[in-house]
Amino acid sequence: MTVLKRLIPFLKPYTFTIVATLFLGILLSGVTIGTARLVQLIIDEVFVQKRKEILLLAPFAIVAIYLVSGVIRFIHMFYLKLTTEKIGFDIRSKLQAHFAHMSLDFHTGNSSGALMSKTIHDVISIQQGLGLMADIIREPISALAMLGYLFYVDWKLTLITFFSAPILIAASRSLGKSVRKYSHIQQYIMENIMLTLKETLDGIRVIKAFTLEKHMKDKFQNILGQMVATRKKILMREEISGPVFELLAAMTFGGILFYAGSEAIKGNNTVGAFMSYVFVLGSMQGPIKKLQDAHVRLQHAIASTQRVFEVLDSPITVKEPYEVERIQKNWDPNWKTIEYKNVHFSYGNKEVLKGINLKVNRGEVLAIVGGSGGGKTTLVNLLPRFYDVTIGEILIDGVDVRDFSTQDLRANIGLVTQDVFLFNETIRENIIAGQVNYNPQKIKEALSAANAENFVQRLQNKEEAVVGDRGALLSGGERQRLSIARALFKNTPILILDEATSSLDSESEKLVQQALDQLMEGRTTFVIAHRLSTIQNADRIVVLSDGKIVEQGRHAELLQKQGTYFSLHKHQFGG
Repeated sequence: MTVLKRLIPFLKPYTFTIVATLFLGILLSGVTIGTARLVQLIIDEVFVQKRKEILLLAPFAIVAIYLVSGVIRFIHMFYLKLTTEKIGFDIRSKLQAHFAHMSLDFHTGNSSGALMSKTIHDVISIQQGLGLMADIIREPISALAMLGYLFYVDWKLTLITFFSAPILIAASRSLGKSVRKYSHIQQYIMENIMLTLKETLDGIRVIKAFTLEKHMKDKFQNILGQMVATRKKILMREEISGPVFELLAAMTFGGILFYAGSEAIKGNNTVGAFMSYVFVLGSMQGPIKKLQDAHVRLQHAIASTQRVFEVLDSPITVKEPYEVERIQKNWDPNWKTIEYKNVHFSYGNKEVLKGINLKVNRGEVLAIVGGSGGGKTTLVNLLPRFYDVTIGEILIDGVDVRDFSTQDLRANIGLVTQDVFLFNETIRENIIAGQVNYNPQKIKEALSAANAENFVQRLQNKEEAVVGDRGALLSGGERQRLSIARALFKNTPILILDEATSSLDSESEKLVQQALDQLMEGRTTFVIAHRLSTIQNADRIVVLSDGKIVEQGRHAELLQKQGTYFSLHKHQFGG
C-alpha cells in the first residue's frame, strides 16, 4: 500500500469523482439490506400470514429496488472505469514527457522496448489496480453493514458463522505475497517480448539478409514460454483462492442450517427472518470474495507501480540552470567564439574525452576525424548538452553552456546525422519540426537549397506526402536531403554534421554534398567525417585519438606533418 501512495498526485484531480463513486458503491450495500428486509416481509406476511395486500405491493417493491440498484450500479461502474482511464492517460503522458526530457545517458541505458512495456502494460495493470482499490475501500463498508444486519437478526449465529475469518485472512496474505513476486517477473518478461518484437520489426532487412528467421522465432518462442510458465504460477495462485473460499463457505452454511433449523423447531425464529439472514449472508460472500480477489490481484498493480516510478524517479543529469534571468542576458546573438576548456567526459567508468582544449571562431568550418571510438561524436554531443562534461567547461563567448536553458541553446544549433530520423508524418511536418508560425515559402526554399525539391514535386501529394515509419517510403539520399532541408529551415548559426554522407551511394552523395555546402555557408560548422575527401576544404581539421587532440591544421599542413592524419589519408587513398 505504501507504493500505491505514490499514485496520490495522479488521483487528486479526480477527488470529487472518486469520493462520489465510492459513496454510490456504499449505497449498493444498503439496497442489499433493503432487499433482505423485503424478503423477510414477503415470506412472513404473504406465505405465513396470507396477507393479500402485501402480495399486490411486493412485485412493485422488488422492481423498484432493482431499478434503483441498477441505476446506482451503472453510474458507479461507469465513472469508476472512466476515472481509471483518465488516470492512465495522465500517467502515460507523464512517462512520455519524462522520456523526452531525460538525458541521452538514460536512453542508452534503457531499451525502448522496456520503456514501451512500462508505458503500455504496466499502466494497464495500474488502472486495473485502481479499480480494485475501489473494491478494497467499498467492500469492507458493505460487508460491515451486512454484518451489522446479521447481528441484528441473530448475534449468536453470526459469531458462529465467522469462525473461519482468520483462516481466510492468513491465506489471502500468503497468496498476495506470492503473486506480487511473480508479477515482477512477468513484467520483466513482457519487456523482453516487446524488445524482441521491436528488434524483429526494426531489423527485418538484417534478419532476412543473414537468414535469421528461425533464430528470431526460437528466441521469441523461448521468451513466450517463460511468460506462459510465469502466468501458470500466477493463475494457480489466483484461482486456488476460489475453491478454498467456497469450501469454507459451504462448511459455514452447513453449520448455519443446522443451528437455524434447531431454533426454528424451538419457535425462536420466523421463516422470514431465517431466509433474510441467508440472503444477506449469501450476498456478503460477494464483498468478501471481491476483497480476497482484489488483494491477490492488487499485487500486479503494486509491482507495476514500482516499475513505473523507478523510471519517473530516474534523475535528469542534464539540468536546467536556476537563474532564469541570467539565461536571457547570457545569449548574445553576436557571439564570436566557442571554446572547450580542459574538457573530460566519461561514460560510467570509461573516460572518452581527456583534457580537450579547443577554440572555434564564428563562421569557421571545423572537421573532426579519427578512428572509431576516438570520441568524435561525444565531442560534438557536449555542445548542445545531450550530455554534460564530467570535468571542464564549454564556453560561448566566455559563458558556460550550462548557464543557458537547453531550449535556448539547442534553438541555435542545427544537426544532420548519418542515421536520419524522420517522423511518420508529411514532408512539410518533418521540415517545420513543430514550428507553428512559419512562412510556407521558406519550406520551398529549404527544399530547393537541399536539392530535394525535384523529388518532392514528383510525389503525388508533394509536401503533404507521408514519408512512412522513419522515412521508409524514401531512399537514403532523399531522407538525408530532407534532414538537410529541416536544418536549413531551422536556420541556426551553429551546425553539427555527424558523418552525414558516409552511408550514401556516389550519386546521392554528390547531391547531398551540394546541399551541405549550401547549409554550411555562413555557419559555424562541426563536421565529423569518415570520408576524408569531404573535408579537405575545411578551415581546420582536428584529429582525435584515444580521446585526445593529437593534431590540428588544414588538410595540406597535416599531410606534410606525416602524422596520424597522413596515416588515415594513406589508408583511404593509398599511395
